[in-house]
Amino acid sequence: MDGMEHAGRMSRRQFLGRGAVLALSLGLLRIEAAPAAATTSAAAAATEAAAPVYASWQDLYRKSWKWDRVVYSSHGRANCMSACSWSVFVKDGLVWREEQNAVYDAAEESVPDFNPRGCQKGGCYSHLMYEPSRLMHPIQRAGERGSGKWKRVSWDDALGAIADAMIDASVANGTGTIVYDNGTTNLDFGPDHTGETQLFELLASTNIESWAGVGDMPHGVAQTWGMYNCEGTSDDCFKSDFIIVWVGNPSYTRIPDIHFMHEARYRGAKLVVIAPDYNATAVHADYWINPQIGTDAALALSMAQVIVEENLYKEDYVREQTDLAILVRDDTHRYLRGADLSATGGKDVLQFWDESSDQLAVVPGCEGEGSTSLALGSLRPALTGRREVTLADGKTVGVRPLFDVLRAHLDNGYRPEQAAKVTGVTPATIRRIARELAKANSAMIFSSWGACKHYHSDLVQRAEILLMALTGNQGKSGGGLRVAAWWELDGQRALWGGGSGPAWMT
Repeated sequence: MDGMEHAGRMSRRQFLGRGAVLALSLGLLRIEAAPAAATTSAAAAATEAAAPVYASWQDLYRKSWKWDRVVYSSHGRANCMSACSWSVFVKDGLVWREEQNAVYDAAEESVPDFNPRGCQKGGCYSHLMYEPSRLMHPIQRAGERGSGKWKRVSWDDALGAIADAMIDASVANGTGTIVYDNGTTNLDFGPDHTGETQLFELLASTNIESWAGVGDMPHGVAQTWGMYNCEGTSDDCFKSDFIIVWVGNPSYTRIPDIHFMHEARYRGAKLVVIAPDYNATAVHADYWINPQIGTDAALALSMAQVIVEENLYKEDYVREQTDLAILVRDDTHRYLRGADLSATGGKDVLQFWDESSDQLAVVPGCEGEGSTSLALGSLRPALTGRREVTLADGKTVGVRPLFDVLRAHLDNGYRPEQAAKVTGVTPATIRRIARELAKANSAMIFSSWGACKHYHSDLVQRAEILLMALTGNQGKSGGGLRVAAWWELDGQRALWGGGSGPAWMT
């Protein structure tokens, strides 16, 4: 309590200053953006009156090529982490125009550079800076919600009231009652976002998992891998030989990155777009596939059925890098574990059948095995075949590799002829795409945020991961499932003051 009383006497501006949370924290006081009419002030009117008058558009065009200085900037807080570098031309203290700043080198000699970076969504940012309804100073609601009554307050008053409210909440019920929701448009992964994160880390507040809240969290990926940021940078698309854009339109949503996909086509890669609409990305694709809405998982599993049935899967990769060789019990349909075989066996010690020694063996890299390597060495786990094992209680049960279970599941419901009735995609098309995917040296599936927002979208993502696992592409340069290819600023975790940051970053 003594510490909180001391905090109550400190400068309110000091309390919030460390976190650089001016804009975000206004919401704690219910200070809301006012209508455009409420933001008009005498100063704004004077500025408008002093604005230059142009006789024609030619005058404006000529003036646009005169400036006082050039600064370099980006467009944060715009629901985009691309952080493209822009040259900003300033005249009389106002941003006059912007141009993309081509300062990016190639990551390696074999791939194109990152230029150009920037899009019209960022290029219009300077217009938003001077948009009439932009909030220029703190405004507090002066009446009932919805009444439209506002009053202007100073920064000191606004920040002081916010700090008081936060301190009162902390004293009364603990800092966990302060909730930090960084949303999506609040992310830019620059110094200002870092300041917010550090403040709420220091407060030990409740930090909302915003990506899950807005439907951006790829649950199928998290369920399968335990994390989702298991991918490469956007220029890695250039190294791919077969790119599937599945439930996405990067020509609109990933404008700074889409050129790598098109440049890959120059070196012979194929681009497949799976989407219900003939969108701006599909017009540039080699194949456009438009399944019935909500049937994407069935389509992916049907492609997997073709790959397994025609033995197009990468056998060595499947044995070592997937769980498809792990034995499954016939009676419980669960993995066979060391605890099933002996009283001293571990419940996290998984088993497969080693064809080299013709006996059970512990799966390398499983939690109970103790190492962090999946390398098989001399082991050769079986992918097919039913066998019988004796359990610790003396009971004999049948076991078989998960790959056998998967094969039966695919054969019983996801043959192309069966999937065609659900998806509307012809069996010939399903087989063609599956075969070309499997035969590509490096293949990837780009399935971004739109794929996370649908009912049962986790099943779609898990089926896509299965395709990448069967074809040996996950973890390969130019291959694998891609969701975001977004990474935070170098050194940002150090700026957080040792905190872990938002939950989704861990």
